[in-house]
Amino acid sequence: MDARLEAGGEPGTAYNAMQGMQNMSSGKMAFEIGVLRAEVTAEIEAFKAEVTAHIEAFELRTAASIDAFESATSARLDAIDAQITLLTWVMIATFAMVTGLAATGFFRMSGWWTPGSSGSGSEKSPSADG
Repeated sequence: MDARLEAGGEPGTAYNAMQGMQNMSSGKMAFEIGVLRAEVTAEIEAFKAEVTAHIEAFELRTAASIDAFESATSARLDAIDAQITLLTWVMIATFAMVTGLAATGFFRMSGWWTPGSSGSGSEKSPSADG
């Protein structure tokens, strides 16, 4: 505007020319900002898609890892359960044998059962050859 005024232009014309240039530059700036905004939005969408893909891949790997861990743990627990069942039966058999031996010893100590008795309740008579 100062250049037009120094060149002998009218102040009104210089002002209008300056306003026109500002309007054109504002429109160009708005256009450039719109283009830049579209580029940034496209970059953000691409980044968002990439992050989403990485998250989905991570979730799949994690799910597969958890499934594998669950299978391994389940197999180990089944093996432990089988061992506990076997030990339970061994303990029951051992308890039954110890109980039987203790009862036999108790009956022998008490005189209710002697070696060689038939179990019918009658004791053997001593032999006449004796």
